[in-house]
Amino acid sequence: GWLVPYLACVIVGVGMFAHFAGVMARFVRRREDEAQRELAAPENGQSPSAAPGVWPRRSLLRDWRMPQVWVPLLVVLTLSGWLAGRARPPRESATQFRLSEFGALPAASNGRLLPLDTLARNTLMFISGRDAYDDANTDKKEPAIRWFAELASRAPGWQKHRVLRIENLDVLQTLGLPQRSGFRYGLDELMKSQAAYQKQVEQATAALAKSESRDKLELTQAKFLELADKVARVTMLLEAFAPHAVEGDTQPDVLASLAAEQDKIERLNAAAPRALPPAAPAGQWQMPRAASFDQLAAAMAKQIGAKPQPTNPAYDPFEAVLAAYAKGNAGLFNERLADYRQFVAERAEAEAEHEASLAAAGSRGTRKFVERLQPERIAREAVYNRLGLFDACKAFYIVAFVLAAAAWLGWSEGFHRAANWLLWATFVVHTLALVARIYISGRPPVTNLYSSAVFIGWSAVLFSLLFETVYRLGIGNLLAAAVGFPSLVIASRLADGDTFTVMQAVLDTQFWLATHVVCISLGYTATFLAGFLGVFWIVLGRVGRVFDEGMQAQVTRMIYGTLCFAIFFSFVGTVLGGLWADDSWGRFWGWDPKENGALMIVLWNALVLHARWGKLVRPRGLAVLAVFGNVVTAWSWFGVNQLNIGLHSYGATSGIALALGAFAVSQLAIMAAAALPPRRAELAA
Repeated sequence: GWLVPYLACVIVGVGMFAHFAGVMARFVRRREDEAQRELAAPENGQSPSAAPGVWPRRSLLRDWRMPQVWVPLLVVLTLSGWLAGRARPPRESATQFRLSEFGALPAASNGRLLPLDTLARNTLMFISGRDAYDDANTDKKEPAIRWFAELASRAPGWQKHRVLRIENLDVLQTLGLPQRSGFRYGLDELMKSQAAYQKQVEQATAALAKSESRDKLELTQAKFLELADKVARVTMLLEAFAPHAVEGDTQPDVLASLAAEQDKIERLNAAAPRALPPAAPAGQWQMPRAASFDQLAAAMAKQIGAKPQPTNPAYDPFEAVLAAYAKGNAGLFNERLADYRQFVAERAEAEAEHEASLAAAGSRGTRKFVERLQPERIAREAVYNRLGLFDACKAFYIVAFVLAAAAWLGWSEGFHRAANWLLWATFVVHTLALVARIYISGRPPVTNLYSSAVFIGWSAVLFSLLFETVYRLGIGNLLAAAVGFPSLVIASRLADGDTFTVMQAVLDTQFWLATHVVCISLGYTATFLAGFLGVFWIVLGRVGRVFDEGMQAQVTRMIYGTLCFAIFFSFVGTVLGGLWADDSWGRFWGWDPKENGALMIVLWNALVLHARWGKLVRPRGLAVLAVFGNVVTAWSWFGVNQLNIGLHSYGATSGIALALGAFAVSQLAIMAAAALPPRRAELAA
């Protein structure tokens, strides 16, 4: 009997897919017939290629001399050339520090292996709000890996770099720090007021213990705790990469220092990154500080005639790299770096042989994909960081939106084609970035809120461009750019540290991540697309009068077709979630807030479609109901997480409640605008 729910899910899914595939086929055929009629009977004596509202198809080989073709091509080639320039690796001569190679060295942090470049960027983003800094000596913008190398090697002057962002004026005044552009300060500036800083942090910590929530603290106290978190992150890194700190002149002092050092290492092991690969294939990664302490313990054991414990052979070559950097000797640094990279490659080969031997013996191996030492994959993550493909996509989506909007003002064919070609090129870049994330993480495309925003934006752009392929009215271009850019902005806001976070144990399954999560994300995408098409219908049609009646009718058909697939993906995804819940927790449904949110999307899409089928609403009502689907989907995606209860509470994200409320109010305002009479709407426009 356990198989019955799975079979039921398959039957319902196949049935819904067959039904809505038929709807889509009729939808496309109807549009093709309309296009053929428009071309066969043009209005006002125009040529067939100038059918009203449609930008024509042209051959690049035949029509490349026309400005409507070569200008869009020039736009795409120019921006593609700019992106190709970013893809070139940095030129590092033998007399320069090869920091790109240093950034590709592996480290273990948060349950996975990552390049030092990722560790540096995540840390700098946390304490500074950006992944680059202004050098204190040259006033030039430098990459995060340079700051990290100076900190890890304890190079002279590393404390002077202005990387701590302190934007609260009360905090600045209390610490005697000047207001400056960017609100970034060096650790040395902060330490000049160390007594005042420690006093304020202690008071804020005591207040937090009483209130048990930072939301209930005074703003200044919350900002001091935020600053303390940043300082603690820097201190943790500094201590993890520093040698041991065992001191003392007498035996009791040395023993006390040994005990204190061992306690500190144990505390650091709980959260600090570990940059040294294990001595044995099945061993654990180590902090340089821990490896240094092991060497001291081994030396002391030899002195008393005891058998020393094995030490990590990676410590000496890694410390030699840091020592060369601290001395400012680029040639020596590059030599030591090459030696250490060779050492890492040998460790990776030994681990691969170990995993192969276990597999040959019938064992599953000792390490997961994200824990395996694969220097090539880690180096590619460093390249992925350097390229910043999603940042490039954001810039391209902005340009495409400007072009798509300009098409409504004049020279529509040229601007429509330029926007469309640029969007397809941007979609390719977006896809490459998504594939790179899949390769680096070894996971399906959606594993956390950040990746969900990236994937939803990607799928929304794809669906919008397919709409434009069918209709060629410019609406798909406008929709793709209007959804692509905000989705990536939302993703950047959700990037709290490492975006390749390791899944919790209950979620750590490739099958369900590739089925339920992807399917439910496509349901989010389709519902959002229908909602934004409703926004276009109201704002550009009802209020702005940019769309004529024919365009409004086409948008109405787009809303309906999108809703059909929205209910398909959201329903099948929700049922798959129930099957996953039964597989993980032993029950299909528990009225968990996240489960209720998913059900709300299904019910709302069903309500809208039945209202349409039952002729309870006309095009305006369909657009209004579709817009409210944005509110329902946003609540399911983000809102229920803020309740921080239930088995799905792992998705809670701080600081988005206000933005979520503002978004809901904006959608309600657009719905209210649809209620304006046509004349009043025209006056308001």
